[in-house]
Amino acid sequence: MPAAKKRACPALGTTIPAKTCGADRLSRIPCPASCPFNPFAPEQYDEFSSIELQLIRKQQERFTRIAARSGDSREIDAILSARDEFSEFHAQFLAGWRNRNAAGQSFFSAWEADHWDGLNNDERVLASHFQQARAAILEVRKVIDEQSTEVIDLLDPAGPPFVMVDRTIASCAGRFSVFLIFIYKAPLFFRSVGTLLSLPHFPQLDPIDAIRAIASHHGGPASLAELRAWLEQHAPLITSTITKAHDIRTRSAVSPLPPGSWAYNLTGTPEAVTALLHAHPNTQPDSISDPEIDGGYDDAFLVSTGENQPLGRLLVGPPGVIASCPPNSRTASLRSWVESTLGATVIPRPDPAAAAHPDVPAILLLKSAPTTTEVHAVPQFTAAGDWLLEFGRKQTALFFSEANPLLEGKSPEAAAAFPHLRPILVRLCKQHISGIDYLRRSAGIDTDANEILARLGLTEIIFPPAPLGTPIEAAHGPSFPAPDDPASPPLRLPILTSADRRFFRKQKGPLQNVLDADRILKGLRSMSAACPSEEDVVDWFESAWGDLFDLILTACDDHSDLIYTHCISAASRAAWVIFAQKLPKEATDSLRFTFFLEEATAALREITDFRDGESFMDLASTTPQPLLTCGLLSGLCASDRNQPHPLSDAEARFAIPIVIAAIRELCMLKPG
Repeated sequence: MPAAKKRACPALGTTIPAKTCGADRLSRIPCPASCPFNPFAPEQYDEFSSIELQLIRKQQERFTRIAARSGDSREIDAILSARDEFSEFHAQFLAGWRNRNAAGQSFFSAWEADHWDGLNNDERVLASHFQQARAAILEVRKVIDEQSTEVIDLLDPAGPPFVMVDRTIASCAGRFSVFLIFIYKAPLFFRSVGTLLSLPHFPQLDPIDAIRAIASHHGGPASLAELRAWLEQHAPLITSTITKAHDIRTRSAVSPLPPGSWAYNLTGTPEAVTALLHAHPNTQPDSISDPEIDGGYDDAFLVSTGENQPLGRLLVGPPGVIASCPPNSRTASLRSWVESTLGATVIPRPDPAAAAHPDVPAILLLKSAPTTTEVHAVPQFTAAGDWLLEFGRKQTALFFSEANPLLEGKSPEAAAAFPHLRPILVRLCKQHISGIDYLRRSAGIDTDANEILARLGLTEIIFPPAPLGTPIEAAHGPSFPAPDDPASPPLRLPILTSADRRFFRKQKGPLQNVLDADRILKGLRSMSAACPSEEDVVDWFESAWGDLFDLILTACDDHSDLIYTHCISAASRAAWVIFAQKLPKEATDSLRFTFFLEEATAALREITDFRDGESFMDLASTTPQPLLTCGLLSGLCASDRNQPHPLSDAEARFAIPIVIAAIRELCMLKPG
């Protein structure tokens, strides 16, 4: 009989049989993390994951057997009928961790009382920890490596930072990312269980205060001590409310006010407001138009600084006060002036969405006045990665230098000198740093703001920047065939009549969310994963979007393959991002596409240098998805070494209207 295999056991200071090691480690033997046979050490991640998966499989099998034996399928029905992956795990969490049987036991405590029937030693050790899973709101401090992240639990503000060993989190997190998640303390590190949810930022609230506002709005506890238990019972309500609030805030709202304008309601009479404005040395009456009079307004005032620099214009009447800023000015300055000068005579007019969505706390829907960090000229276009790098650096410079209404009209740089503003400043800086790390991780954009934070004395939020992800050109850049000589025959598309043009000028598409950079880049990453090569992209687009594919093919007929490939590439990415792979309820309209193509061609004809950033932004703004259009046209017109087969000016002038027409047509279709 062969001798039993022996292993060195650092815990016991001797060698022991391998079978004894496997049967007793961390149950009878206090194994250190340094032991190479300890499957619960971070270095043994793959072995640990295998044990965890086996435990989950056995948990599900036991749960199913118990339900079949009792004849009670309510918990299983709740799991199967869940509307999404997060809700499905929440139903599993309630069934396994929180619900009680007739004896007052949870599923896991009953299993433990049954001596963990069916589990081996490693699984029993893990199950004893696994049953302690709880909800958490994690804020990331730093990504340590490809599987480890330092975090804090915002539900336990006095608790110390701890390390999550979880490759899913480490692969997507950046500084101050916030997750709603369920976690447990494994023998040597913390671990997540189930599905995590990334939470958006709300500028006016800390993340935990946003959660508390939702809980209070839905009848939950106000105290932080009771919030975790309530959250574990109502997690899907939290996620649906946050998602709805974020969608309402970021979508394009139909507003009667022009860009750069916002409104206040009166707390008293218009005369009280006009008296203050007449008495102020930095205001002067302005003429009022007939449409403004028809709208119920009586007076208008121009507002300037002490140096006679114009701040904006105020319109006053029984409907309230409308504040408007000149183009490219800092609206935050006028907002601060209005609220300090008019004081309690006015209050910001609530977003109409608050009344339309009573299930969402109004505070989550509040929007600050727009600032130049939200709308500014797009820089000279080169490659997409270079554009994002310049964009990120410009955003950071503007963020720290621009007046912010949440900081009493001061810039973050100025607000650092005021202790009472520090909590708000820290919150806003965290949110900005989170955006920086999103660019680092999703597009490989090497930018940071730690030097600025150090200069402002915000050392408590200085952590190493997140690792750089794959550069956007490497992730998404198409491989184009060699260019041919472009020809320029007339397009063989439907002939438009004057009646067609009048009809399409009046036609409105369905209200769709205006996609932000976060969703656009996620969509592009998704497409890159599903369609690794340009041929895969073309094949998908042709099979899923045959009508639009044929229209673009017709518009490019007899022109170079290069123009055709660029146009198909841009249109397919737009279709994927806008519709998330779902087909619309209706077919594309060839007449309408031709109308959009005609309009875009005419607009481009008026532009001498279409590669100029400001002109480029004007072209993109003709579509309901300006940021998406900017990004796609940026790639279309890239002319540096990152674009192996760039379009000439003549080719780009032909291709740009086709891409704009395709995007506008996509935005006219109802999602499926």
